[in-house]
Amino acid sequence: MAAFAKTNLSIGDAELTEIQEALENLGQRDAVENAVVARDRYVRDQTARYIVPEDTLMRLWSAYVLFDLYTLLTGEMPANRKIAYDEAVKEMREIRDGDSTYPLAEAQPERDTQGGADWGGCKEI
Repeated sequence: MAAFAKTNLSIGDAELTEIQEALENLGQRDAVENAVVARDRYVRDQTARYIVPEDTLMRLWSAYVLFDLYTLLTGEMPANRKIAYDEAVKEMREIRDGDSTYPLAEAQPERDTQGGADWGGCKEI
């Protein structure tokens, strides 16, 4: 799973450039890159228990990134972006809560939670 990049956003270059320039004028120089990275991590964390197709993850991620950017910019989203965001939030909750049709990912090995440190050969420090 490769990390998403701003070129993966579901908007045209002109709209992205307009958003980026407006945010830079407001002093938010790294807002796009920060939102891209933060929402990549968020979407992958929320869906990690399930095998979700990459195109679905990208659609969810894009809606969340655009929400973050428009919120920073104007506090309001265009109607079409708001609808996509609301649908993404609903779908993300369904995936997170196990109410979707995506299969579970392979179970992770259990961690040893019986405490005790193991630093340099000593069981406890």
